[in-house]
Amino acid sequence: ASILTALMVILYTGSRGGMLGLIAVIAFFLFTKMHGITKSHKVVFTVAMIILFISISSKIDMDRYFTLTDVGSDYNVTDEFGRFQIWKRGFDLLLSNPLTGVGADCSAMAIGYAREALGITAKWQELHNSYIQVAVETGLIGFILFMALIMQSFKTFSRLKNIKATTPEAIEFKTISGLMLVAFIGQLVTAFFITQAYSLFFTTFFAFSAVMRNLSVKLDDRQRSI
Repeated sequence: ASILTALMVILYTGSRGGMLGLIAVIAFFLFTKMHGITKSHKVVFTVAMIILFISISSKIDMDRYFTLTDVGSDYNVTDEFGRFQIWKRGFDLLLSNPLTGVGADCSAMAIGYAREALGITAKWQELHNSYIQVAVETGLIGFILFMALIMQSFKTFSRLKNIKATTPEAIEFKTISGLMLVAFIGQLVTAFFITQAYSLFFTTFFAFSAVMRNLSVKLDDRQRSI
C-alpha cells in the first residue's frame, strides 16, 4: 500500500525530477539481482505498476513528462529564472567563496545579492540542486566531505547486499541492504533537482549505512561461530 501510494504521489505531482528518480529505482530494481527478491516479485510489481498507471493516466499531466524528450527548449534551459542560469550563478558564488562557501542555507539569499550587484532584479532563488547547494554553502571542503559520505554509504549498501549469508538474520540483512541501495539511488537522482541537501533523507541514509556496517561485523562473527 505504501509503495502504490508513493507511486501515485510522484505521478500526480508532475515532478520530472521525481519521474527520473522513479525510473532509476524501477530500472535498478528490475535488472539487478537481490537476495529475497524473485522474478515473480518483479513480475507482480511490474503488473501492478501497469494497472496503476492505466487507472490514473487520465489524471496525470503527461505533456509535462514528455517535455523530457526536448530538454533544449525547456524553460529551465532558456529562461533567466530556469535551473541552468541558477546553477551558473551558484558556480560563480562557489568561485568567489571556494573554501568556506556562503553559509549553510544562505545560497538563495546570496544569489539575490549577486543579482543585485549585477544590476538585475534582486530575486532570491533556490539552487534546485542538492550537490551544488552543498558546494556553494559549505565550500569545497564541505562538498568533499558530503560526497565522501555518499560514496561510503553507496559502497556499504552495495557490499552488504552481496555478503555470504548462512543464517536467517544474515539473509534478511542482505535483502534489506539491497532495498536500501535501490532507495539510495532514487535519492541520489532526485537530489540533483531539489534543494534538499540537509534533509532527513540524506541524514537517514548516512545513519543507516553506519549502523548496517556495524551490524555486519556482528553478523559475520555470529555466522563464524555457528
